[in-house]
Amino acid sequence: MVVRVQGGGAARDLYLLTLSTAKEIAMVENNDKGREIRQYLIKVERAWNTPEMVMARALQMAAKTIENKDALIAELKPKAETLDKITASESDISVRELAAIIARPHLGQKNLFERLRKDGFIDALNRPYRQYYRKWDHV
Repeated sequence: MVVRVQGGGAARDLYLLTLSTAKEIAMVENNDKGREIRQYLIKVERAWNTPEMVMARALQMAAKTIENKDALIAELKPKAETLDKITASESDISVRELAAIIARPHLGQKNLFERLRKDGFIDALNRPYRQYYRKWDHV
């Protein structure tokens, strides 16, 4: 990327390079400035790859992973608690009871039936499809 810089009299171009491009240019320059840049980049790369720096980056990545897992756990906890309430039932529960357990806005019995039909759990007559029957004695 080239940026035109004003100041100190005449305008001049300022080149913004990626590290790999800067290294490439420094390697092909056969002069004092090229050697100076090359030595600086080698020093920076050595520092970047020390065991301490590698470990520091690994710890930062681990901390981010833990943060992401904590956020996911916090997101899933209410769902797990709701599932525990549903599966703890000793007998079948009605859709009305299920809607009360789920306790989400705008998800009463009617909307829950619609959702169950849409998602393929029950048919048009609100009967569960065979693979979702828990017991056969109430059919």
